[in-house]
Amino acid sequence: MKNTKKYLNRYRIACDELDSLSEEHDRIISNLMSITASYDASGGGSGSKDKVGDGVAMLIDHCKEIDDEIKCYIAIRDDVRSVVREVMHENIVLGQCLHYRYIMRWDPAVVALQMNYTDRQERNIHRKALECAQRVIDRRELAESFPQISAAPVI
Repeated sequence: MKNTKKYLNRYRIACDELDSLSEEHDRIISNLMSITASYDASGGGSGSKDKVGDGVAMLIDHCKEIDDEIKCYIAIRDDVRSVVREVMHENIVLGQCLHYRYIMRWDPAVVALQMNYTDRQERNIHRKALECAQRVIDRRELAESFPQISAAPVI
């Protein structure tokens, strides 16, 4: 169950990282937009043009790295959401519990109140929900581990 909690907590981590990376990405883009390449004959030499060009190229490369990280965290977030949705399809109560705890990031006491359960009942439901989520994760891993067999040609 500990691993399942870690797996589901990746949603929170991914959301936090996405916020941070998006801010950094926006700041870089803003800086890129503020750079003007207005060089006149009297100012700077070709060396200053190279420095600005190199700086812009570095910022663009950094932006591409951030974009790749953003894509990775979006994939993690979507994966956790899909596990929670699959649990919800199997059992709406268990799925709701996971949704409130891991997607909405609600405190267990708030989840219990929202679902009209005692704290003890919520803990029991949460345990069952984690077991169900682990089965979903295991099924996915099993499906991914099977070799892909192409269809044999029909003669």
